[in-house]
Amino acid sequence: MLNSIYSGQMWTGGIFSVVPAPVASTFLFTSNISVALLAFAGGLSFGLITAWILFQNGFMLGVVFKLCADYGLLGALLAFIAGHGVLEISSIIIAGGGGFVVANALLNPGSYSRGDALAQQGRSAVRMAVACVPALVTAGCIEAFISPSHFSVWFKVALGLALGGSFWLYLLFTGKASQKAPRS
Repeated sequence: MLNSIYSGQMWTGGIFSVVPAPVASTFLFTSNISVALLAFAGGLSFGLITAWILFQNGFMLGVVFKLCADYGLLGALLAFIAGHGVLEISSIIIAGGGGFVVANALLNPGSYSRGDALAQQGRSAVRMAVACVPALVTAGCIEAFISPSHFSVWFKVALGLALGGSFWLYLLFTGKASQKAPRS
């Protein structure tokens, strides 16, 4: 990847010309789901692993953006991630947020035992993490089938914004609906 960037070429073309899109999409969404679930489960370490996973992924993304900007590839990178980036990054952040909900139950149980606080807050944390799985599968398919394609950049941007916006609206409104629902 670094050699491609240093020579002013996107590394994605080489990968997707060799690996068939169905195989690539399976690898991509499996990898992203693993990262998201690790960020979620890292809450059991009182949030240390969650914080590390989110920091590491954010740092890596920042380094890639900076390198691409330095070597004239920022436009190509943005065109590549436009279709799937909002959904993928949002999902990993939401899963990490679920991990922090778990950590909060352990660190601040209030008048509950840690186990009771974890059981009570864990339900919403698990819903957060589970909501990310279909979004990450979708993002992986888009990354393999649409992102490396010759679709218009504007199509990719519109797709990315529509999917990202839909995901956030889903989270916003399903959260409100479950809060209003009477508990039995």
